[in-house]
Amino acid sequence: MCSFGCGRNNGSSHATRLVIAFPYATIVRFCYAKAQLVINCAKSSTLPIAFRLLNILLAAIPALALTDDWLVRDVTAIAAASLLLLAAGASERDLKISVQLLRQIRVAMLVPVIWMLLQFVPLNLFSNSIWPTASVALNEPLTGHISIDPDATIRALFAYLTAVSLMVATVVFTRDRERAEITLFVTCAVTTFMSVEILLGKSGILAGIVPAPERAFATLSALGAVVNTAAAVRIVERHLSRPEDARAIASILMFGLGLAAAATCLVAIGGRPDILIAAAFGMAVVLLVGISRLVALRPWGAAALFAILALAAAGITAVRFQDNTAVMASLRFATGASADSLSVSQRALSDATWLGSGAGTFDTLVPIYREFGGMPTVEPASTFAKIAIEWGRGALIVVVLIAIQLFVVMFRGALRRGRDWFFAAAGSGCVLVLFCEAFCDSSLTHPSNQIIAAVIIGLGISQTKGRTSGL
Repeated sequence: MCSFGCGRNNGSSHATRLVIAFPYATIVRFCYAKAQLVINCAKSSTLPIAFRLLNILLAAIPALALTDDWLVRDVTAIAAASLLLLAAGASERDLKISVQLLRQIRVAMLVPVIWMLLQFVPLNLFSNSIWPTASVALNEPLTGHISIDPDATIRALFAYLTAVSLMVATVVFTRDRERAEITLFVTCAVTTFMSVEILLGKSGILAGIVPAPERAFATLSALGAVVNTAAAVRIVERHLSRPEDARAIASILMFGLGLAAAATCLVAIGGRPDILIAAAFGMAVVLLVGISRLVALRPWGAAALFAILALAAAGITAVRFQDNTAVMASLRFATGASADSLSVSQRALSDATWLGSGAGTFDTLVPIYREFGGMPTVEPASTFAKIAIEWGRGALIVVVLIAIQLFVVMFRGALRRGRDWFFAAAGSGCVLVLFCEAFCDSSLTHPSNQIIAAVIIGLGISQTKGRTSGL
């Protein structure tokens, strides 16, 4: 009896627990489902918001370019950090493919970071000779660094990380074809508008408002010529691939606008033959890929044509490198640099070591190397001269290898892509322009140019692989 009663009570209590637990389990499952729904909605909504923020940053470049560089760097850093954070809201597939694409250039992204970290970390074995000398002069023990100004090197590191963050965010955002096209058109509009500003500045209409337009924004015009060429080629490609969907009048109008914008950018570069040649080489890359696809040329055939183009560029370059070290001979390309810039850069390069003076320390060196009565603020003669001084004489090899890696990744992706090949082609052409530009002037040291360059490279890398077919 007792055993029967005890068993009944146990069964009853077990059933009671099940009845009580069921509502709680249902509530937990309901809350979990709602949480997943909220997360999915957040993912689908944050990405468009972030993409709008990216285009707002691009559209603000003409205004930012007229303000102080430090303000531009601060605004860009905040925007890049926000964009990188919001990029986590992309779909799992886009994030996975983006990681795969970025893995191809991980060496190019990490080498500058590692070197800048080593430059401001105390390393007595490789420290700059300034530290023992200063220690003796001040009669104080000083910690040695490679960099003569560790604070400036840290700022340079954060500026580089800002550009990389912006590029990575662009890779994630432009995986979608529609977003990639919008980004390309916004880039075309911004570079064309800036080229118009340059022309107005040269004519005297905006004299005193646009600072040194022919030097500070030459990169934007050169890049604008390439991306506008890619936009015009896109119209032709769309018309040839789907003639039934293309509207003849609209296509002709858009094609004409693309050519007119590219011509405006080239005119804005006028008087700078080296940069004109660099822009022409970048445009030739886009046209080369387009022609190879139009005539169904094999990849090796396209590579052979590009090799001929590369030999022509090498021949033009070899004329400048005559009986001199590569580092000093590179200043022969800086034809637009002022006398003070050339003087300071030549003296600093002659004393440059293989370890460099530290990233971001050129302004610290200017008072040491400038002539008596010279300008208090002097820009480097070229971006490459600045890198060679701050990073060391071996910077030439590093820059060449990084440029080659970026170019090969996007050029190969353009040859392998389907209908959206022109994005990667524009990216590879712009990398070639940036590499040549680094020898001609110091335009790449301006944050506005770095924003455009980071976005274009991110767009090119993103579209080296299709979203659905993988091609």
